[in-house]
Amino acid sequence: MNWPWGFLVRFDRLLRRAVRRAARVASVVSIVGLKALIDVVLNRDRPKISFERLSDYHNHIYLLFALTRVGIVGCYPRHAPLAYKNMPIRDFLRSIRINWHAPTDGILLSESAHGPDILHIDPKYYSLRPSQHRFFAPYFAHPEFYWTGLYNAVLSMRRRERNVKIFFAGGNSARYSEYFRFPILSRDKILRHLIEQFEWAIKADADKNGVKSILFVSTSDSDPLDNHKLSIQDYIDIMSRSEFFICPPGCVHPHSHNLIEAMSVGTIPITNYHSYMRPPLTPEVNCLAFSTLQELEIAVNRALHMHVGEIQHLREKVISYYDEHLKPENFGKKLMERPASISEVVVIDERYIWDCVKADLKWTPSVGFT
Repeated sequence: MNWPWGFLVRFDRLLRRAVRRAARVASVVSIVGLKALIDVVLNRDRPKISFERLSDYHNHIYLLFALTRVGIVGCYPRHAPLAYKNMPIRDFLRSIRINWHAPTDGILLSESAHGPDILHIDPKYYSLRPSQHRFFAPYFAHPEFYWTGLYNAVLSMRRRERNVKIFFAGGNSARYSEYFRFPILSRDKILRHLIEQFEWAIKADADKNGVKSILFVSTSDSDPLDNHKLSIQDYIDIMSRSEFFICPPGCVHPHSHNLIEAMSVGTIPITNYHSYMRPPLTPEVNCLAFSTLQELEIAVNRALHMHVGEIQHLREKVISYYDEHLKPENFGKKLMERPASISEVVVIDERYIWDCVKADLKWTPSVGFT
């Protein structure tokens, strides 16, 4: 008998797809049902701010996490599994409310709408100028940094004894030049030069013993996080035992999670995108900065030979900047208590940058994407 293998293969694919879809639906129903029951019994207060649409993009996750540090946040039933996935369970149960209908009070966070009681999410961080009606959101650590509780654990890591002078961990491949359109040195060029000029000082092992000049743990890929040689817990542990961290740009835009993660434990960033931070980082105050490869060498040599007292002074300023501008609860409080004139929150949205790259648009600081 000749079996209709083509038909069976197609049927198998359709069946597997249906099973996955049914599992997702069941997950949504169970999460939403349980949350609704808990809210009826325990949670009667209404959200002060709600998401019109909650997505898996990192800027949404950071906004959600920061806002739930200081208040109750609403979302629609279909988005509740995303909130559940990206938050500690206790915070999800305590601080999320399900909006069964369009909220009639509080503020609505929306990517599409404008108007009274609407806070519009605008992705054009790199091209919009400061204005009375704009609130610029900071960049953020990797989402796993928040839902695993590391955002809180780092506070006790800041006073550790440090046995690594300069640390780098992360992706290092040619793709960082392929898609990068900003007028600063790309990551692969920075790291390649660093390896060439400081090979004598670089170590590749991540053990806790002994003093190291430069610890360099890199991979050829950026995301997903699973491709990295270190778990995020080990990565933060070594970060907290390092004096400085090399913070080159990301793949398609200047900001990278590692700068935020470094500053959270008081590790001093060595970076070339300090001016893209809002407010900007200040060279020789809360970072070491460079623009050219020659300046990179100067900054690295300075870090290698800096006196302990000066390092401590820089560290205190790094911690102060993080706590005031990047710490989730402090940012969430600022957003919740923003002036009435604020109608727009400006975020770094990788989707928008990718769209610009695909259209072959280039970044010019004075005029934005042109």
